[in-house]
Amino acid sequence: MPFDFRRIDIDAFSMSLRAWFVLGFVLVVAAAPGLLSLPVLDRDEARYAQATTQMLETDDYIQIKFQDQARNKKPIATYWLQAGTTALLSGEDQRSIWTYRLPSLIAGVLATLAVFACGRVLLPNRDAFIGALLFGTTILVTTEAHIAKTDSLLLLSVVLMMTGLAKAYTSSGQSQKWSLLFWLSMGAGILIKGPIAPMIGGLTLVSLLLYHRAQHSALRALINLKHMILMLGVVLPWFIAIQIATSGEFLAEALGKELSDKIGGSSEGHGGPPGYHLAFLITHFFPATILVVPSVLIAGRRLWMARCTHSTCDQKKWQVFLFAWLVPSWFVFEILPTKLSHYTLPLYPALALIVGASAIELVGRTDMKASKRLGAVLFGLGGIILLTVSSPWAASAVIQATANEFQSIDAKTVLEAWQLPSRTNFIFWMFSLGALLVSIWFFIRRKSGLTIVSTVLVSIFLGIHIRAIFLPGQVWLDPTGRALDAIAALEMCGEVNYERAPSGQSPTIRSFGYAEPSLVFRTQTETMLPPRSEEKWIDGLIRGDIFVFNLEDLAARKKRNALSSLSERSDMTLIESPAFQALNYTEGDPVNFIAVKSCNAD
Repeated sequence: MPFDFRRIDIDAFSMSLRAWFVLGFVLVVAAAPGLLSLPVLDRDEARYAQATTQMLETDDYIQIKFQDQARNKKPIATYWLQAGTTALLSGEDQRSIWTYRLPSLIAGVLATLAVFACGRVLLPNRDAFIGALLFGTTILVTTEAHIAKTDSLLLLSVVLMMTGLAKAYTSSGQSQKWSLLFWLSMGAGILIKGPIAPMIGGLTLVSLLLYHRAQHSALRALINLKHMILMLGVVLPWFIAIQIATSGEFLAEALGKELSDKIGGSSEGHGGPPGYHLAFLITHFFPATILVVPSVLIAGRRLWMARCTHSTCDQKKWQVFLFAWLVPSWFVFEILPTKLSHYTLPLYPALALIVGASAIELVGRTDMKASKRLGAVLFGLGGIILLTVSSPWAASAVIQATANEFQSIDAKTVLEAWQLPSRTNFIFWMFSLGALLVSIWFFIRRKSGLTIVSTVLVSIFLGIHIRAIFLPGQVWLDPTGRALDAIAALEMCGEVNYERAPSGQSPTIRSFGYAEPSLVFRTQTETMLPPRSEEKWIDGLIRGDIFVFNLEDLAARKKRNALSSLSERSDMTLIESPAFQALNYTEGDPVNFIAVKSCNAD
């Protein structure tokens, strides 16, 4: 007899408080690795963290700026939350990236619990628990839960909004009780990422109303004027304040440029054909991909076969609701010219609950062989891709290829400095591989519970390996860290604290040939990146000024030579660091840093 959750009384467990603690714990275990050890990521995370830092430095909690440039792109809520955790948990001058990431992790935990709460409205407790468990361990959820930007927070607001909508949908005329949750969560979503939450909530609501036509009074009652006004009360104060502070430029840029660029074309080169997001399900929805195809087929078939009136058929309510949440918004994301793989994250809860609704039954079924084989293939393919890109062989191959691309230094010197990754650092990679194979075996053997548990373990082991061990241990993948190493290697001719030095208390740092925002966050707000670093760059040269040159950039090499010529004609001498190499992963180009410091001639 195949093992399944009934043998441990999963129904009783999913109704207890322990289920909530287990979900929260699993999400933390899956997502938290790397929170402390992974350097700040370019470019979005670094920009969010630096803009938040400047809020704390200036006590201006209305405007959003990166250095002296206004960031009129996304609303304010993410920055407020990051500022709160950073001010609470770090010192005035020393701020670590993990404090900026903490709101995303907390939001990821709460979003997983909210998926469980939403699922309990629509499904049996057991199915809701399984869906939430698989959701909380998907690669995209665990990744976004430890990055200091908007998406994990948006996910939480959308799930809460949809929970309110689900309550209204199933309340038989008592939707007034839940409309406040719907509208306030939508307001929070607007303050986090603008129109995404209203789009998803609106498309879902309209789809449900169109499906039921005039027969669903509970949904019509959700359109509550009083609660809509309260939502506007949440949103409008800051929007009015930022419009005044920027003389109307925020909305003009956020809607007139940022949003229109995404709708009108592939903004910043982020494009892709229809089907782009479906393709990314292979890795981003992993490990739940093992059940996604047959689960969707089962749910869709049952919805199609439910031959009953819209007003009386309760058995298909969950299918109607989840497909209304999933399909219209997914279609919009697929047809938009601008595509980033995380755009569909707020739709993953619906997909996970569809999987949860069929998981136990599906694994034990002997029919649907073709769709189950496809699910196993997608699961295996996703696992192979993730394991391959994080393997010691892939790391060694990329290191060798990158070393050969350097123009300013020979490959042998680079390889000696980097060293090849040690196989001893890949113990959790081996665990991930083993859990992957075991999961496929249990799936083939129709062991429901063991299949689900082992797939969850694959995700946990992968997270620990990639984010806590593999990436932090690859110095060649931390270009800003290499630039800081070059600065730290300078002989001292003046006291400088470079890692988050207080504004105005350290010499100016100018970067040439390297413009990643992480350099600003990890040094000081006044650090100058290109093209700003080009402005009057050698006028008024003073003791202690620091220059960072990427010798792989021809223009930067010319600047270094010009600086040397200047020092020969002045009373300044230059101190130069050894060279430090890395791969600038955002550009895909090698970088070779030296730091130069001006000192008084003795």
